Amino acid sequence: MSLDTNSHHDGTVDVRPDPRLLTNLPDILSALSSIQSEEAELSNSLTDLLSDRAPILSSLSRLRSVVPQLNDLNEDALLLSEKVVTTARTAERVGGRVRSLDEEMRRIREAGDRVGQVIELKSSLAELQASIESHDWESASRHCARVMALPLDVISGPFAEHVVPTSDNHLPPVQTLQAAREQLLSVFQENFERASSSRDSAATSRFFKLFPAIGWEREGLQAYALFIVDLVRVRAPASAKTSSPMYYTTALTALFESIAMIVDQHQPVVEKYYGTGKMISVVERLLEECDRVVKGLIEGWEEERSMKRKASLQALLLTPPLKCL
Repeated sequence: MSLDTNSHHDGTVDVRPDPRLLTNLPDILSALSSIQSEEAELSNSLTDLLSDRAPILSSLSRLRSVVPQLNDLNEDALLLSEKVVTTARTAERVGGRVRSLDEEMRRIREAGDRVGQVIELKSSLAELQASIESHDWESASRHCARVMALPLDVISGPFAEHVVPTSDNHLPPVQTLQAAREQLLSVFQENFERASSSRDSAATSRFFKLFPAIGWEREGLQAYALFIVDLVRVRAPASAKTSSPMYYTTALTALFESIAMIVDQHQPVVEKYYGTGKMISVVERLLEECDRVVKGLIEGWEEERSMKRKASLQALLLTPPLKCL
């Protein structure tokens, strides 16, 4: 038998028979009663729904009242968006012009700096030449160092090559500077050699410290090394005789003591004007001279004492005689 179902709000389900299968009056009346109960329940549900309609309508009414305000806000937002876009475009144009202005200002500053450097270059070269002519070597070194401190692209640039040369000196600044440096190097070497030969410590120190100021550090150290080497050359006293038993021992002792004393006294001077570690090249040259002197002393000792002949005789004495067969 087919059955119909009816669900309630409380979750219960009624099962009623198919009306087409009802054949007697009690079953028909029972089914009719069930349908009437269901109808009453549905009517009550509709009544409850209609009673809850007022809050929904009130909410819908409030929403409809807000619609004009939302439309106004939408229009304001569109206007604001247009203004922001316009402002952004204006800001971009202004920013581009500001960046262009900054670039122009940077170029102007660079041009001003370059002009100032070229003016300093021309002034320093003129003062350098004047100092050389007046034999003021300290001032010449200072002005030369000022020129060398300028960027190379300034010294060798086309602008400097155009404005720096004068009627007295037509050479480009680079050539003028190099010629002055070479002239100063020659003067410093000559005066240093003269001062060191005459053992003029003040003049020796004066010219020694000028070499690195104009970029001739290696040449200054070489000149100083020659000066140091000359101090340790072994020269036998007039009264000394190579035949003396203590001559060579005394000479070697004096040599090593002299080297130790010179290194101790002159290292602070070299490092003061040339920097830490610069004494190494001087010491290397000093050791070369030491080796040469020691070799000469050993050869003199061997010759004076006839050491080769004595060694040969000693070898013969130690050689066993040959036995005759």
